[in-house]
Amino acid sequence: MLAKTRFYFFDGIKKVMDYKTTSSRSCYWYFMLGAALLISCLLILNGIVSNAYMAFYADTIFDDSASYSPVLLILNSLAFITSLCLFVANLIIKLCSISLSNRRLRDLKINTWMTLLFAVPILDLMLSLILFTKKGFYSQGS
Repeated sequence: MLAKTRFYFFDGIKKVMDYKTTSSRSCYWYFMLGAALLISCLLILNGIVSNAYMAFYADTIFDDSASYSPVLLILNSLAFITSLCLFVANLIIKLCSISLSNRRLRDLKINTWMTLLFAVPILDLMLSLILFTKKGFYSQGS
């Protein structure tokens, strides 16, 4: 299952500018699974680094000699880098999921302008669960 998730995840990233073809139900959900795993791992890493920074900072806040410790600067830099990686990953996944949603709607023979409705928070969840669990018309193996 992990191999399928990896294949469909990278397939979704490679086809980020493809708005003309269709996408199967399994391709959509495996991409979402891979995206959720990636974001979860980055969030956990960011939390660990940020908590280590805050713990070290709380220990050295009252000690004037240790306020510019190299460990504090390294942890601060790592917290910034992990936050930046999380932002970039979210941006890439959002662009890929818009393209993938568009291809999935095309497979369901639904107007692709429905993609704009995914900007509404509650409607996004309802549309994902209703529309993307239906069997497609064009794609094979869905």
